[in-house]
Amino acid sequence: MIATSMGKRLRMRRVFRNGKALVLPMDHPIYFGPQPGTEDPARLVALARDHGATAVLMTAGALRTAVDCVGDLGIILRIDTTLSHMGGPDTIMHLLHNAEEAAALGADMVVLNCYLGIGDCQIESALLTKLATVAAECERIGMPLCGEIIPRVSYKDPAQKMPTSADLAMAIRLGLEYGFLHGLLPRQSARADHVDQPDSGDCCNNHPRFILLATLAGHH
Repeated sequence: MIATSMGKRLRMRRVFRNGKALVLPMDHPIYFGPQPGTEDPARLVALARDHGATAVLMTAGALRTAVDCVGDLGIILRIDTTLSHMGGPDTIMHLLHNAEEAAALGADMVVLNCYLGIGDCQIESALLTKLATVAAECERIGMPLCGEIIPRVSYKDPAQKMPTSADLAMAIRLGLEYGFLHGLLPRQSARADHVDQPDSGDCCNNHPRFILLATLAGHH
């Protein structure tokens, strides 16, 4: 599909520079609410723009307050969310926008979340159905899709807090099967030298590239 490949390539060049990306994720308040330092999205976007970032990851609501500060930053739009931290388990999720709406809002990439191994077949099925639906739409319109696929397994050993290598490998493979171009892994879950990366010169190859995210202390 030449048109699809072209659309993804044109959008990806705004997120990656010379095959590398430095992304500031600032979508946490949609779940955690106001956090110190996040009160002014426009200021954060301007700081990212002026200090070497290539893209920001945020919701459309926050982006609206910062649109005049974006400059040449790539826009990775969070298009799903969960219940608030006051409302219930964070594994119950819903869409904020579909891929076409994200494109109309100016997104260069969209990001979705999915938990695996949570012990509830109906919830996990709903999450995977969401991923499949959005992945097909992104392929149709040429929108790069990033998946934040997080194993949430209850291990017998209470000291095992982070996903095992085997569970991370399962998440990575699932990303490939669902057609993600990129994936997010929490920094605590893996080291960059433990994740095989495709050739950085090709941002639209057939394998997902995984980006390690530094997260706020105590948060996923």
